[in-house]
Amino acid sequence: MSKEKKIEKANAKARKRLENAMNNIYVKFTLFKEVHETAYKLNPEYKYFWDKHPAETKQDILKNQKPMEMNLSKGRIPEMQFGFGTLGFGYGVKRLFSSERLSSEEKIEISVTCEKFTKTVRAVNETLWRKPPKTL
Repeated sequence: MSKEKKIEKANAKARKRLENAMNNIYVKFTLFKEVHETAYKLNPEYKYFWDKHPAETKQDILKNQKPMEMNLSKGRIPEMQFGFGTLGFGYGVKRLFSSERLSSEEKIEISVTCEKFTKTVRAVNETLWRKPPKTL
């Protein structure tokens, strides 16, 4: 395999991982109104991520937001947890859907401020909007 094909293949793989990360952020965090608002207030990386979006994209997403009306002890929990471990959201999502006696607000705060979520959003931000530091 030529060097150019290897580079092209690596770039395609990186693009796919970035798309998956962004999809999971949108579907699991941005589309739930309470989670989005809490993440925006408490997580500076998520705030930067959201503020950098074009106005039209923000309007489309906000129009489709849903209130978080799911019962946290019902069958949708495993469906929501599926795939988060690969992106580094495991701890926060497990805490969000745990059966501990925390209020839903506390659970949301824990999930949007966990270090793994912050690192993932930071990586997306650096890839999409922040310029890499100049080398000397």
